[in-house]
Amino acid sequence: MMVTSRSESNGSPPLCSTCRSLPLKALFTTKGPSQLDYGTPKELLSRGEHCAFCSLVKYALETHYGGDYLRAQLEQPRDPPFRLQLVQTPVDLSFFNSTAEISKVGRQGAFYVELHGLIRLTERRAREAGLEDRRRLAPKLQLLRDGGDDAASRRECALFGRKVEQDAIDWPCVTRWMRACEGRHAISRPGSGPGRVPKVAQDTGLQLLAIDVEQLCVLPLPPGARYMALSYMWGKDQKVKLRTANADAMATPGYLDTPDGRPSLTIVHAIQVSKHLGCRYLWVDALNIKQDDEANIVFNTGKMDQVYADAWVTIAAVAGTDADAGLPGVAPGVRRSRRQVRVQVADGVVLANMLEWDSEALNGTRWNTRGWTYQERLLSPRMLIFAEDQMHYKCQGGCNWREEMHMDEDGSAVLAPFDPRHQLDVEEADVFEVYAAAVAEYTKRAFSSLSDRLRGFQGVLNRLEAPFRGPFYQGIPASTFVDGLLWTPHADGGSHHRIPEFPSWSWAGWSGPVVYAANADSGLANLCETTISQVAIETTEGVRLSRVVDCPSWPSEGQSKVEEGDRDCWRRIFDEDSLCIHYALVEDGRPSPYLYPRPLGAFDKHQSDIIKRDKGGGVLRVRGKTAVFRLTKQHTRLLRRKSTTCDSGVHEICNIGVLDRRGFVAGTIFVHADLVPHLDGRDRRFVAVARSVRERTDYDPSWDPESRRFRPDTHPDSGRGQRENEYFRLDHVGGPVQWGEWCDMNHFNEFVFWPFFDILLLSEPGSDGTVQRLGIGKIHIDAFLPISIEESVLLS
Repeated sequence: MMVTSRSESNGSPPLCSTCRSLPLKALFTTKGPSQLDYGTPKELLSRGEHCAFCSLVKYALETHYGGDYLRAQLEQPRDPPFRLQLVQTPVDLSFFNSTAEISKVGRQGAFYVELHGLIRLTERRAREAGLEDRRRLAPKLQLLRDGGDDAASRRECALFGRKVEQDAIDWPCVTRWMRACEGRHAISRPGSGPGRVPKVAQDTGLQLLAIDVEQLCVLPLPPGARYMALSYMWGKDQKVKLRTANADAMATPGYLDTPDGRPSLTIVHAIQVSKHLGCRYLWVDALNIKQDDEANIVFNTGKMDQVYADAWVTIAAVAGTDADAGLPGVAPGVRRSRRQVRVQVADGVVLANMLEWDSEALNGTRWNTRGWTYQERLLSPRMLIFAEDQMHYKCQGGCNWREEMHMDEDGSAVLAPFDPRHQLDVEEADVFEVYAAAVAEYTKRAFSSLSDRLRGFQGVLNRLEAPFRGPFYQGIPASTFVDGLLWTPHADGGSHHRIPEFPSWSWAGWSGPVVYAANADSGLANLCETTISQVAIETTEGVRLSRVVDCPSWPSEGQSKVEEGDRDCWRRIFDEDSLCIHYALVEDGRPSPYLYPRPLGAFDKHQSDIIKRDKGGGVLRVRGKTAVFRLTKQHTRLLRRKSTTCDSGVHEICNIGVLDRRGFVAGTIFVHADLVPHLDGRDRRFVAVARSVRERTDYDPSWDPESRRFRPDTHPDSGRGQRENEYFRLDHVGGPVQWGEWCDMNHFNEFVFWPFFDILLLSEPGSDGTVQRLGIGKIHIDAFLPISIEESVLLS
């Protein structure tokens, strides 16, 4: 069903009796009842095509959910049936400052209307868009206002809707966005500021190349020159790329406008965007990195954090599937695929469907599934996003604008979805939580070449080095190395196999998504606080990455130090509401801006350089406890399993039982499904890399509410408990809290403090004497300790 736009000059269009009773203009301009009943979808359809508002509502529903899917859902009998509600929502966040304000009927402002009532359809839409906040994914309507160019007109129209054409972009509007953003705040990044030559070029002498959009050639970026960057999808190999053989031709003025030199359409359009915005230089990987020079590729891809962070703005080409898709609306021939429909419902009252917000427009695209675009999105201070239906602008300072809405000249905060997966918020969450969330999101993504799995994340790792007080070794933080080893493969319907270019102990060494703390309801909270190293690990060049640690014994009051003579002072922070534990650092008398999961020792430059050079090829010397257990293809019953799909009959990542000498399930191991037949009924060796509590909250038996700490295993209460509590304890409101079953608790004591070893399943030694990680899991200490031996292994 298509809706024909009604001309605003044709007078008042017909409305059905239901819509005539609605305060249509006031819904969008004046605070009133937060919700109005709009009847059932069947009633909406029966009101016909001749009501302007009904037609707009139907169009909004069909374009949002998909016409065929919507009709199929509405045809199914339901008791009770779906009922639609018109929910009034303020655009300006100041309406949320207090309960009194939000309930004050009659207050003037800008509102949009959400179409609620189809909750199951909205949940599906949320999954497609990759958003957890389904409330913001309902279809929306807005009031359009025409504004003049004078300041008074712009203030009157602020936050109301504006026309969006399918085949044209309002470039003066985009220019106002950029000027307003620069005027409101400075976004500081490494180097000499946004849009200037990256610091890497100044420090190393690297000749950073860029497209000169006036001369249409590739030249060294002049010192102090402002530049833009392009984030896009190759999709297929591009016919025009910078190579050693054509470097001189590329530097010839006008070459990019010749038949041999004309690049892909998206790059051509990005050049036009740069011209429209008055920026002479544009950085594009295909034309500014020599694609046949491996040393040049390695160096440049290792510095992507600085290239994108120092760009004035990043053009994000999120529409289409490859580099020839173009930028919708920039030039004739590439129109927006979805359109804004405008209807007049009263004299001077024109309404329209709202298009997608930035998170919706980004998260559901193919662009957002590609590996390289993750750090480009994460690290760009400013982004100009070309989506299928409109253009968006957002910055890390809080600006969030789109073509369909008049910008607020006064800088009011606008309601927009918050997506923490695409921000390195190291000042609000502890640094390991930030890293773990980034790894989980990044590893979902696809690469044309799996050998790029670490390169595509290097810019993020570079940005996190300072917060982690040390380098990353094959993607794992050196300062929390054992915690970093405890990643778990996550089932997602894709393939999971080894990537031989990287070590088996790193998430980079396996395809497919991974997660940390895969089997806990508490997310990443207190992960490092409740995990202690049980191994001494060194690189083959002698850099120590971990040591064996006794159960925690940090002082209960005051500050603590990492090692004798360390000048770093740490303060433990306990959040009463979330029960989360963090640490704050005072370094050489200066407070650090970051939150830490535990006190972290700093790596000096010499150690960092050795790790980054990595002449050992990722081989680790690991000394700790090992033990041999028999494996079975029997799956264990993990009550909060989030990493496998085995219960549904789809075996990708399997949680299989580890048997002790009596045949009891002593633990669980996560392995790729294709390994299970080779492991079933066989004895295999495990190494205990860490020891951990059962629950990372106050439900754990070791938790002491007075000191707010997890007590050590040497405490006299360890191992004591009520057997009737075997299957549940009571939460704060008296309801049952179920345990995850890593092992058979009928035969192992659940009340031992720190009852599990976090273990790695090892392969048989190779011809070079090294072993590989095949899986990860937990084994109860009462099964592991009696048969363990102390030995060294070379883990590759």
